[in-house]
Amino acid sequence: MSQDTMTVDLELLVFDVVDGKLMYQRAYEQTLDQLDPDVSASMLLSHFVKDAKAVPPRYLLHSTSWHYTDESIMLTYCAMGKHIGLDPNEPTAEVTAPRMVHGTAERPAPEDVPESAVASHALRHLISLMAGPMGEEYGTALTPAQLAILSSFDDIV
Repeated sequence: MSQDTMTVDLELLVFDVVDGKLMYQRAYEQTLDQLDPDVSASMLLSHFVKDAKAVPPRYLLHSTSWHYTDESIMLTYCAMGKHIGLDPNEPTAEVTAPRMVHGTAERPAPEDVPESAVASHALRHLISLMAGPMGEEYGTALTPAQLAILSSFDDIV
């Protein structure tokens, strides 16, 4: 596909703690068509809000990365929070030992980026946010279980 017809797609990885394990689900939006990616990610996240009475719902939504495919640029966002949860009717995956994938000096982007590596990268972003100057404020958007599981991975940043 030529660059003249390249699309911009968005994926959202939603994290939560389920039975003591860090789990995630992937939601996908094809072709943003001039929408602000932050707005698109928020709209996609609205399907995961579990407490509609929470005003505003408390969660972290963060742009983590992008990668190129033969047909599009894929923007990746991640989210975690008190008022969002995983859809019990959709498949989930567990984040175990976060791993990194690398390209080469000549081609920085890896040839293949498995979803588990994208999830690990997104997790590192959430952990970095919590360790940064806004970490205390961001922490108010998470449950105690979410905070605890993020701190258990803090050695990977």
